Amino acid sequence: SMTALSTTAPDLAPAAVEALVRHVYGIEGSARPLAGERDQNCLVQASHGRRYVLKISNPSEPAAVVDFQIAALDHIARVSPDLPVPRVVRTVDGSPHSSVRLPGDRETRVRMLTYLDGLQICETERTAAQRRAMGRGLAELNRALHGFAHPGAAHDLLWNVATAHRLTDQLDGLVDDERRALARAFMTRFTMHVLPRLPSMRSQIIHNDYHFYNVLVAPDDHARIVGIIDFGDMVHAPLVGEVATAAASHTA
Repeated sequence: SMTALSTTAPDLAPAAVEALVRHVYGIEGSARPLAGERDQNCLVQASHGRRYVLKISNPSEPAAVVDFQIAALDHIARVSPDLPVPRVVRTVDGSPHSSVRLPGDRETRVRMLTYLDGLQICETERTAAQRRAMGRGLAELNRALHGFAHPGAAHDLLWNVATAHRLTDQLDGLVDDERRALARAFMTRFTMHVLPRLPSMRSQIIHNDYHFYNVLVAPDDHARIVGIIDFGDMVHAPLVGEVATAAASHTA
């Protein structure tokens, strides 16, 4: 996954994406790009009215990691079907994913998810009721993921807060003296006081990116969560990191 951050994401034209969806999923529709960090993401508006998200994986993303993300969503659907997370759409032959050959003769995986409607919390006014709803939603999500295991969960993820000390070598890139000093002080504290304690903390597979941009609420009720999206940064890590990531956005 660290390699995927420095590898250019796929960039198929909308017409090519539409042809791919038609061939792999038997769905006629139009495609337009969505934002993505490592993968090419597209919103597919099907002619029958439903919407989907097509994800074309970065070719440097290990197949096991893609399989892990698919398996996690399928697991949640089985054990906690009321949780508002995307569902994996099967191909015409019943597979959870397919493949596509990119320019340069690179092959990568393709998967499709259901599209969730709602407002990103970042677009709303924060309230105590909303914070309680976010906390409750995160607890329910992690209860659903508790006990789930997959070989791909041990992948090397740069955004794993349990390994934040690995970024120490990058601190010289901070040009502001005060910010660099603050970051160094944090790294020292993390390495001396936090890192030694992490092995004793409860660990499991976590979402790892539960914040204002990945939690959706109802347009008419900003304290009612209707969607949890972007499972691309899942990892097996201390459970406390999940809480820290979610809480940090409330202090900004």
